[in-house]
Amino acid sequence: MKKYIISLITVISIFALASCSGAKVEIPEADEVICQSIEAGTIPGAVLAVVKGDRVVYKKAYGNKFLVPKVEPMTEDVIFDIASITKPVGTAMSLMQLVEQGKVDLKANIGTYLPDFDPDENITVEELLSHTSGLLNYHGPVRTMNYLGHPERLITFVADSLPRVEKHYLYSCINMLLGKTIVENVTGDRICDYATEHIFKPLGMKDTFYHPAGEPIEKSRYDRIAPDYSEDLLLIGDTQDSLARMVCLGNGGNAGIFSTVDDFSRLAIALLNGGKLGNKRILKPETVRLMATPVADGRALGWDNSSTSSFVKGDRLSDNLICHTGYSGTFFLVDFDNDLAIILFSNRLHPEDTGYRALKADMAKVSNAVAAALL
Repeated sequence: MKKYIISLITVISIFALASCSGAKVEIPEADEVICQSIEAGTIPGAVLAVVKGDRVVYKKAYGNKFLVPKVEPMTEDVIFDIASITKPVGTAMSLMQLVEQGKVDLKANIGTYLPDFDPDENITVEELLSHTSGLLNYHGPVRTMNYLGHPERLITFVADSLPRVEKHYLYSCINMLLGKTIVENVTGDRICDYATEHIFKPLGMKDTFYHPAGEPIEKSRYDRIAPDYSEDLLLIGDTQDSLARMVCLGNGGNAGIFSTVDDFSRLAIALLNGGKLGNKRILKPETVRLMATPVADGRALGWDNSSTSSFVKGDRLSDNLICHTGYSGTFFLVDFDNDLAIILFSNRLHPEDTGYRALKADMAKVSNAVAAALL
């Protein structure tokens, strides 16, 4: 019965597509891929935005924000849990600002900034950002229930007991837990406060925020948040990632940011413009170029370029790009050579956690469709 209801709802959602406000181009192949993803039950809905140069040339909402307890159409201003895109946008970009200021050295041992680690620890800041530190992910070796609300205890465990493996690309949220702690130790600010003041506000990203536990979300935002699902919980405004939500209490380095495609369009334009939007600069041009340069195994500083996880970029874009996905169903890509950015946000975890592999394949098809239409 449940499958029948969801199937019926997804069919309804195909006929409930929001209009494409002021679109300058048509990308029917991308529309078709997203609609098919909705019909297959991979996602309930999505919002796609495409940036070319300094303007948004395509923006469209598809399907529904809510399927249960009632159907609610998706709109272009919906706020999404961007999950792991927090890693490059919140943690890595904050760290790179500190690198520019001479307060953090990419080649320095992490023990320079993290007292729990031995000064001779054989891990650098650069290796954290490129996921080549040799630290395992928290799934398996770490039980988040043992560290609820105490990231400092988890960091002590990582320093003392988490096994190290061969240094090659190994995606690990632990890297970004340590990265955000470096930002906090160096600046004295929580990562949620630092990123807000030094990245989001300067770029006018008015609906981009973390949600630390116990702090309210204003109603104008709360009513636009797409629902998440995690461990049998319906989550609205709390990130689905257990490390960020349960251990870091919303102030995460690996996840925790909420945002809209409009805000990420502003970020995309700034990155395409060498780190500047209007008269506000968040990074130097050389820093943006550095963040787009592969360090090892196709991983760049906080971003992906050409690793085994980068297939969502498709095969029609340039090699000079950065991209990242989020487990919640989000995707962000900036292609510097083609002066192009793609933002595809969905809340695929609603009403349940299914179809992650299928969605990543669909993201690649959307990237190819955008490239075919605009390049």
